[in-house]
Amino acid sequence: MTLQISSHLTFFSKWVVPLAWFGGLAFVMGQAMVTDSAEADIFALLIPVVMIVLGFLFFKTLLWDLADAVYDHGSYLQVRRGSVEDRISLDNVMNVSSTPMMNPPRVTLRLVKPCAFGTHVSFLPKSSLWSLGFSTPRIAEQLIERAYAARGKRTG
Repeated sequence: MTLQISSHLTFFSKWVVPLAWFGGLAFVMGQAMVTDSAEADIFALLIPVVMIVLGFLFFKTLLWDLADAVYDHGSYLQVRRGSVEDRISLDNVMNVSSTPMMNPPRVTLRLVKPCAFGTHVSFLPKSSLWSLGFSTPRIAEQLIERAYAARGKRTG
């Protein structure tokens, strides 16, 4: 049985939010260029430029490296990012970490052997409205247990 364990809001988080951020800042900069005050122009242009740079670094670090979709096939995960797909066997997962106090929460798989995406694969897990981001995503806990069991079967 195949089950999608990544959030359906990944596209929105990866592309719509940054587009709104950069578009809003471009609008502010455009408005600043139309005003007559030279002093207001400097701050109205400088602050959005700083926010664009910080936003770019933030989005590059936390959002643009996310997998678009992760499917659980039992003994392996199928990961897709853009047009690239790869299978990750659970016995290849060294560590599973999550960021529960971040919105949206993020799950990162650290791999023993690199896959098409490198040694780390991150995704936004499906989440419950009841968790509100204050607890470890249930899928992360399940992946930790299943990866540990899979590595035990491989070595034992």
